[in-house]
Amino acid sequence: MKTVGYSRIRFLSLFTVPILTAAPLGAQSVIGFRAGVAWARTDYSHVHFAPCPPETACHGVPSDRILTPLISADVRHPTAVEELSFRLSLSYGVKGGTGSGYWADHATPSSGTLRLHFLQFSPLLNVNLRGQAQDRYAVSLLVGPWAALRIGCSVAGQLGTSCESSEPVDAGVAFGGGVQYRVASNLTLAAESIYHWGILPQNVSGVTRLVAVQFGVTIHSR
Repeated sequence: MKTVGYSRIRFLSLFTVPILTAAPLGAQSVIGFRAGVAWARTDYSHVHFAPCPPETACHGVPSDRILTPLISADVRHPTAVEELSFRLSLSYGVKGGTGSGYWADHATPSSGTLRLHFLQFSPLLNVNLRGQAQDRYAVSLLVGPWAALRIGCSVAGQLGTSCESSEPVDAGVAFGGGVQYRVASNLTLAAESIYHWGILPQNVSGVTRLVAVQFGVTIHSR
């Protein structure tokens, strides 16, 4: 069982320090609930794999995409600048990927799928590109860091990696955008797409990649 070092825990906790106090007192906050799907894979483009020796089983790595569910809840706090706000998001989802290789005869194919279940915290900067709080339509840009804690892992089939080779934490940066449509004074429908770019090595030096598409509602309240 791998353990998480104190320095890494401290690094992940630093994401939250300036953000929790960003909202002016008495300002309106926005609570969101979202669900959708994500295309997840593990990127090995920077890794050099040696050729497979004869009469040796060489199973694949999870470099191909899998479709996974994603749910999240978030709260958005305004700042002194009207076009900028901070969004704190907590998500549950699945990362990993699928891959294929060969058994020792190099004629019989093998395949497998890795699923990494995680809880992810994302403090994102929300940049309002079009529309103000009172408008019916709004378009926004989202960018910022994220940190994820693995809460489960499974491997189906045969792969050249395992749950034991996965780190218990992951981190990276996220960027994307969304649109909102106000249906009532305090209720908005929302759709967004965000790309999550992992930077910590996972699964034999691979790094996680995830493209999420979510739909949901946001509630405006003080």
